[in-house]
Amino acid sequence: MKGKLVAVLILLGVALILVGYFSPWVPHRAAGLALTGFEIGEWIKFAPEVQSGSSPLRRVDFYWPPAVAAMGLALLAGNSRPWRWRDWSLVVIAVILSLLPFPLLEEISDLNGIKANIGRLGLVAMGEITCLVVIARQGLPAKVRGTALLLAAGFGVILVSRAFSTAEPIVERLYDQAIDPGPGYNLTRCGMALLSMAGISRLVND
Repeated sequence: MKGKLVAVLILLGVALILVGYFSPWVPHRAAGLALTGFEIGEWIKFAPEVQSGSSPLRRVDFYWPPAVAAMGLALLAGNSRPWRWRDWSLVVIAVILSLLPFPLLEEISDLNGIKANIGRLGLVAMGEITCLVVIARQGLPAKVRGTALLLAAGFGVILVSRAFSTAEPIVERLYDQAIDPGPGYNLTRCGMALLSMAGISRLVND
């Protein structure tokens, strides 16, 4: 796959992730009960099963999409040498997206809070470190970019799917009705799948 087509694939994947992440994952006739991907990770923590620790749900997995999108944009900029304004723009957007998983400040005000949110902080670090590496080493080898993108997007699809499958019966019990995944959930996974394909293409063709 040619470089320009891979770039289009990455941009399309990132767009789908962001549109999907801020669209309903749990649809509901009442707007206040519809949950986006951005909201569900916070909302679900109030469920009794999650508070007691009896559910195997890992809330951190709901925060993978923005981290994957950030890596996609940063690694796309890493393709260029020398950099132009568009490459710097991609990295700036990637830095901002990397901060979306950051927990509320009151949640990390002590050591126990930091330990409880270490996964989310790790996702923030993953995106920020990728941006720093791309800036420091402009023109990263294609195989490095392809491997990083494939791993991040591949793990993102798997972990988000597992998290939603675990959360679904909890939401159904609290809502007292069966639910089907909303369009946002499917768009987000589709976007990460496209980034996985872009990563594979880098490995195979470059």
